[in-house]
Amino acid sequence: MKSTRDPRDLEPYLTDESRIVGSADELVWPETAEEVAAVLARAHAEGVPVTVSGAGTGVVGGRVPQGGIILALDRMAGVVSCAATQDGGTMRVLPGTPLATVQQEAARHGLLYPPDPTETGASIGGNIATNASGSRSFRFGSTRRWITRLRVALADGTLLDLPRGAVCARNGRFVVPRPGKPDLVVPAPDWAPPATSKHVVGYHSAPGMDLVDLFCGSEGTLGVVVEAELRLVPAPEQILAGILFFASEERAFAFVDDARDRTVGAVAPMALEYFGRRALDLIRQDTGLPADAQVAILFEQDTTADGRDALVADWIELAARHEASDASWIAEEARDHRRFREFRHRVPVTINEILARR
Repeated sequence: MKSTRDPRDLEPYLTDESRIVGSADELVWPETAEEVAAVLARAHAEGVPVTVSGAGTGVVGGRVPQGGIILALDRMAGVVSCAATQDGGTMRVLPGTPLATVQQEAARHGLLYPPDPTETGASIGGNIATNASGSRSFRFGSTRRWITRLRVALADGTLLDLPRGAVCARNGRFVVPRPGKPDLVVPAPDWAPPATSKHVVGYHSAPGMDLVDLFCGSEGTLGVVVEAELRLVPAPEQILAGILFFASEERAFAFVDDARDRTVGAVAPMALEYFGRRALDLIRQDTGLPADAQVAILFEQDTTADGRDALVADWIELAARHEASDASWIAEEARDHRRFREFRHRVPVTINEILARR
């Protein structure tokens, strides 16, 4: 296992897209689960802090170290297996694998990994650590919903293999079997999550919850994911996408209400994403927005070649009902989908560029 204390090697790992800069004493690049476990066991015995480093695409400083060891997962990347099942498929993947690779491999098998965070360069381990979501969470939820098995290294170096359903909370606690060691008994979180349709904040809490769900979204504080099994669904034949511009929030919100309630034809969105005036102002000069656009709504819906034209007409009817701009965008070909993805990503990129200049 390669390791270094050379400041020149450490430097790229001391920050992420937050532009916060930290410090560390050592950088290690494990290539196997057992090497991850060995690093954690040593650090645990010596009382040395460990910061897990993924792709560095986060904007809140999650991988920025505050001393100790950087555990870089760059070399633990790749798809272990991908197989179709009766209702979709599964994929086993290492934590340093980019989300884009996961999506491409799924597509190669006629499948789809539904979570769609903006940054496809992010690692799947980072997605799991943050319970990442994205515009498609409207239909598919966040990453947690699509994890069927985790292999995790605990702080003391114990390796756990956790198929979903193997360890669930009972009487307010988890009883976790550890090979060759006494069971680990830990309290289950017991707090009321926000009463919202979408949130990924804090440790997951639910009656009888699965231990897999606790690790997902725990930001690496409870253990290091060394392998994951993901649930896949059949890929849609086509995806219709558009970015609609509105002159007021009231019109945009009324449009979203009708889209959610499926009040027009075959409209049944898989994605709805809101961009307010301040977000649009950040990118207005670079993206050719209509001059009067105060709000934008990005939508996506799965469709077929035969049904696409009728579905476009339904979305246009709904947009016209709420006075969307005639200069709104509908994807006609693959490059339009790429442009829409770049549009989504341009907002956080611009914010990071502004912060970097300060």
